[in-house]
Amino acid sequence: KNYLEKNQDLDYILDTGDKIQIIINPELPEFNTISLIDINGTINIPRFNRVYVAGLTINELRNVLNEKYEEILNKPDIEIVINSYRPINAYIYGEVVSPGLYTLNVIQEKINNDLLQKQKYINNSSYNQKNKFQKFPTIFDIIRKAGGITEYSNIEKIIVTRNNSFSNGGGKIRAEINFA
Repeated sequence: KNYLEKNQDLDYILDTGDKIQIIINPELPEFNTISLIDINGTINIPRFNRVYVAGLTINELRNVLNEKYEEILNKPDIEIVINSYRPINAYIYGEVVSPGLYTLNVIQEKINNDLLQKQKYINNSSYNQKNKFQKFPTIFDIIRKAGGITEYSNIEKIIVTRNNSFSNGGGKIRAEINFA
């Protein structure tokens, strides 16, 4: 896949608390819906009721729904937009001042097009169709929330564990990061 065509929202893994808009067909509004992923990881979609979506990326959900709606529509081309992101829970331990579980929010702000030119270069950010700017929490944010590192910290070997998407095999991914 071409790096320049990569879209951060497409790799985002959906879970409880995310609010998504599903556009099945712009000309058939009765098929379109806005859904909050419930505590069971499901949403209600027109004609098919409850569908389990937690753990899927936007692309994976689009593929699943396109396949499902092909049963009743000719060549559906589903669009999925994240209206609001859930808070991110992160557990940090090791040589930080206050290890533990922290909740970090995705910062979402309405922006105008003049600001877009300036803000599109900010790391770890994205811009969606609804003129919203999102800044996702970083490793630095969780370290800051935990009170910072101690004098015994080894910043050359920070291990990050996160969920992997189903299309990439599921489970967990570990990465080692060197901040030195």
